[in-house]
Amino acid sequence: MIPRIRKRVAGICGLFTLAVIAYITGAAGFVRRTLALPDRDQIAQQWIHRGSTVALRDSGRRLVFLITGQSNAGNYGRGIRRRSESRVYNAYHGRLYRARDPLLGSDGLGISPWIPFAETLLQRGAAQSVVLALAVRGGMGVREWNQGGSMRTELFARVADLRALGLAPDYVLWQQGESDAFPFHTTPEDYARSVRDLVESVRQAGISAPVLIVQATRNLYAGPSGPIRDAQARLVDPARGMLRGPDTDRLGPEFRYDGVHFSEAGITALSQMWVAAILNSSR
Repeated sequence: MIPRIRKRVAGICGLFTLAVIAYITGAAGFVRRTLALPDRDQIAQQWIHRGSTVALRDSGRRLVFLITGQSNAGNYGRGIRRRSESRVYNAYHGRLYRARDPLLGSDGLGISPWIPFAETLLQRGAAQSVVLALAVRGGMGVREWNQGGSMRTELFARVADLRALGLAPDYVLWQQGESDAFPFHTTPEDYARSVRDLVESVRQAGISAPVLIVQATRNLYAGPSGPIRDAQARLVDPARGMLRGPDTDRLGPEFRYDGVHFSEAGITALSQMWVAAILNSSR
């Protein structure tokens, strides 16, 4: 009797182990996406952020940032994780959290530029509180923000999160381009068309906030891409509320731990570039 029980328990444990391995690796990616289940980064993030929900009671000027893009706009930096001791918040799934790395709304378990960015804005007196809402995934090409794309869905999920909290974006930050900078991968015309279409969909959703367009094209296989950089530069159109963001290609290999993603020094430099872009946009 006991050997039979042991055999059954061993079988159940084996199946459970296989299920866990499949779930947390790419083998179950299709199932996760189909059923809208969290990935391993999101599971880890929920554990890190457990018990850190807050109510937004701060008075005074508040700045709300809707941030979208690929890995360098999210938790792919390398360095010491930070937890904001100031009035910096992270909106996700209709709740508000005290901001801490890794921020909710991005994959990756590293650090991002957004906590030092927000805290610098507070120190400069630009706001009394800052809310960050991220729709970020590593390795995403611009087509994922087209109609029906996974990132457009993710972006508007963050818009819904903010609205559930009674908030609206003051700025939309676009930081994407490295995945489209490979030779012959995306034409400049297609890149610009995708971003303009996304901005138009944001406007149709009633969001009139300025959209700041970054220049970002460095990847593992090539330095800055002239064609995509030109497309990003030409997207700047103040009449449409599309403003110039940072030129992150200026941050060379000395600011990156693998040629693409930012070291702690790179994260600091990037955060200050975004601060300057926001302060310049309000003049």
